[in-house]
Amino acid sequence: MFGYIRPFKPEMKMREYDVYKAIYCGLCKELGKSFGFMSRMTLSYDFVFLALIHMAVNNDFAHLEKSRCIAHPMKKSPMAITNEAMSYTASCAVISIYYKLKDNLADDRFIERIPSAGMLPFSYGAFKRASKDYPDLSKDVKDYVDAQRNIELQNCTSIDKSAEPTALIMAKIAHGVSDDPKIQDVLSRFGYLLGRWTYLIDALDDVKEDFKAKSYNPFLASMGIDILDDEALCHIFDVAKGSINMTASELAGCYADLDVINYRPILDNIVYLGLTHSLNNILNKHNKNTRTEETNERPI
Repeated sequence: MFGYIRPFKPEMKMREYDVYKAIYCGLCKELGKSFGFMSRMTLSYDFVFLALIHMAVNNDFAHLEKSRCIAHPMKKSPMAITNEAMSYTASCAVISIYYKLKDNLADDRFIERIPSAGMLPFSYGAFKRASKDYPDLSKDVKDYVDAQRNIELQNCTSIDKSAEPTALIMAKIAHGVSDDPKIQDVLSRFGYLLGRWTYLIDALDDVKEDFKAKSYNPFLASMGIDILDDEALCHIFDVAKGSINMTASELAGCYADLDVINYRPILDNIVYLGLTHSLNNILNKHNKNTRTEETNERPI
């Protein structure tokens, strides 16, 4: 998971953001409690979104309590108490990040291998515990990560094919959110589109870095880019924006088909505003003629 699935804070009510932050902090605490301190490093906004979806479709709430955290030890803050949604989400995070770290060790970029090599030994114990609870998920994630690596080694020129393994990982994770067969198909499709959107936006964000490092990037490979000048970048941005927006539109349609019982204002904000805002931030960051968009967001 990559951290692009986040709310658009300026359009959130204060109480909504407080709840979102409490769930973020509660998930962080659950990771530390169940999988050790280093597992907290696996937390991203993407997994908070997953926990919210889990609670939303299962008619569950996060009960809040005042508690201290490592980041702010002197002050008690609202924090969600562990529930089924956060337990499942924490396990998914640990499994996903472990295989991501292993994949990074095979990366061509030396800078990617250094932190992964340092974190992998600490993540193994947590991964074993999470895999014991979700063995099928662990096996599928491994298979999809291996498939992703093979696609990239083959310098695949199909954007759709390159995004498939990551999309399938999220489809599998989202399917496990509910035991109700009536909504599992919708959840799987929702997860698939979420994974596809995440893979594509991450590839767009990394396009310049990948070009310099001569690393695989689906947009570079599909267009056969040899020189990354302004014209080539504009072409990449146009193609990527169209594909990402189309995916987000279908994702919103799937989301509308879900029976969202709880946390609808927060989830609406993320799906309808947050995803678009993340894309616009990336486009602005890479556009030389546009000042980088300033946001009011700060890391939680």
